[in-house]
Amino acid sequence: MCDDDGLDSIPFDPGDGHSMERILPTGPDAQFNWRSSVFGGTPGTVPQGQEWADLATDSITVQTGVKAWFSNCGVLPAQGLATIFFDANGNLLPEPPEVIHQTTLTLLQGQSDSVSVPFTPPDSGLFTIAAIIQCPSDTITGNNSKYAHLIPAKPAWPVVTEVLPNPSSQSTDEVVEVYFPGPGQVDITCFTITDYDSEDILVAVETPFLVQGQYGLVMDPDYSQGSMPYDIPPGTVLIHPGNSTIGNGLSGNDPVGLLFLGGEVSTYGTPFDETDGIPVNPGTDLSMERITPFLPDSESSWFISPFGPTPGAPPENITQGVDYSVASITAHPPMGAAGTETLISAMYTSLGTDSVPQGDLNVSISANGSPVHTATPAIPGLGDTLMVNFIWVSSENGTELSATCHSPEDANGANDTALCPWNPAPAVVINEVFRHEPEWIEILNGTDQPVSLSSLVFSDATNSTELPSGTLEPGEFALFTENIDLFRSYWGDPPCQLYQPENWPTLNNGGDTLHLATKEEPLDMVPYTTAWGGNSASSLERRSSGVMGFIPENWGTCIEGATPGRENSIGETAGGTFLTMSPTVFNPPATPLSIHINLPMQACDVTVKVYDVRGMELERLYENTVPGETLVLEWSGSGYPVGRYIIYAEAFAGGNILSDAGVVVLARPLN
Repeated sequence: MCDDDGLDSIPFDPGDGHSMERILPTGPDAQFNWRSSVFGGTPGTVPQGQEWADLATDSITVQTGVKAWFSNCGVLPAQGLATIFFDANGNLLPEPPEVIHQTTLTLLQGQSDSVSVPFTPPDSGLFTIAAIIQCPSDTITGNNSKYAHLIPAKPAWPVVTEVLPNPSSQSTDEVVEVYFPGPGQVDITCFTITDYDSEDILVAVETPFLVQGQYGLVMDPDYSQGSMPYDIPPGTVLIHPGNSTIGNGLSGNDPVGLLFLGGEVSTYGTPFDETDGIPVNPGTDLSMERITPFLPDSESSWFISPFGPTPGAPPENITQGVDYSVASITAHPPMGAAGTETLISAMYTSLGTDSVPQGDLNVSISANGSPVHTATPAIPGLGDTLMVNFIWVSSENGTELSATCHSPEDANGANDTALCPWNPAPAVVINEVFRHEPEWIEILNGTDQPVSLSSLVFSDATNSTELPSGTLEPGEFALFTENIDLFRSYWGDPPCQLYQPENWPTLNNGGDTLHLATKEEPLDMVPYTTAWGGNSASSLERRSSGVMGFIPENWGTCIEGATPGRENSIGETAGGTFLTMSPTVFNPPATPLSIHINLPMQACDVTVKVYDVRGMELERLYENTVPGETLVLEWSGSGYPVGRYIIYAEAFAGGNILSDAGVVVLARPLN
């Protein structure tokens, strides 16, 4: 019972509590005549007195013609329609355009018969020739059809078109893509796959058939247990290796071979040629892609797509002909004051199947539309990405940088230019920083639209982290800390969202450069030093969310220690001019001199002095620490003669010194 010839699917596991049960007691030991029983099985019970009709297709061969054998496996005489056909869609059912020959057969119990058809095979392709016998009274339909491969003189074998050897999850996400160029149809499970360390059979998840122009994916059997990162197009044939991995587990430098009856039909990496540059490790989560399925396995036929893998689909953005593209332009640093020396890097690539001679490709860099640099760089191969670097001295805020490539033969101008903002207007900003334990930052959404936190990246000079999922509404704060529990023990529960990202960038106490960006462009940069303010007991606060984060004067020490999730305690300097005095000619005691000192909204050490015109200090009107805003003083000039005097004011605030002086005239008292 239950033969194990390796050619069918029996024996199989019927499931816990179920038995293997022969459908028809006198029927053959064949796959179609076994099933899983009801729970508990039916021990001691054998169907009796059954009479059934069962016509079967026994085999089919393709040589100078097609020959199929049919038999009656039942106990009743039966008549059926025998059909020999090309199966063009993998359903193993004849459709009118597929039929080669049909005839009616009448068979008694145990009787067999054959049908032969003269046949001239096509010159090229791979085809599935099938035979089926259909009887309306048939009891068992699982044995009605058989099929065989027709291999013409010029076979069109499936082609290995993409290899992804180094995914983030190597236990679930390795992929080898195959493509069937046709014409015809092929059973991919008739092939084996190897990384030249180990060879595996192929097992179809559903259908084993690839039709002309269709892709199949050989995937790790545990793919569905992982994150399933690929957007697999509908209609892609999914295949697993018979082992737990593809070959011996793909490594970045493994070649791959697709074999038929032990012979190579398609390869990646020129397996026995060690003189070229393939196979090569494309990098984590990147794949090696064949430019087109019709190119040979040679180094020039493969490339690493800068757009990522495309399992189940042709390479993305490949142009037939010449097509050079600027993939990106970046500025480092991404923002800064006018006169900042900035490294501009333009990444350019070839997305076309053809190339041009050296000198026929130019890359130009512009600032606000005005060219600032032009280069005639090296010519990249298909899929190669090269770089043009240029040191630019920045001019002003709000500059749009652009990089453009130009070649007279370029067939696609839509991808020739990439843009990058320099000093983009503040939008989502870093608003408060506490760089001592427990470290945290506060960000503020200064736009009028909700912002997805997971679209943002926070980094310092050495590390970066993608922010967790969440939504930041307009005007809202969000806090990010290295340790939520420790944060709460110091600061309590804040009135806003609080997160603990993975891979927290350590904030250096002595100074660091913090960046906030989307995955495409910069948002904010804070290159703080100890002179900017903040200490082990107080946070570093931003004065204005509308002023660039790299400006030292826009930061200071928090007056209240810290304000996580609340409005900052400091703000912009009140009302413009630091020192104002009126009247500049004053007549005490009726009209004393009024001195107004506009201070930042933070703790300030203020000193106000009176000098004579020779520069001799006469008096200190004020010397104290004040919380900020506006300080108002009066000076009567009592005891001093009529004449000119110099009023000097100085404020030390968060590492910054503000100072100014003015001349006033002390006049005679009014009678």
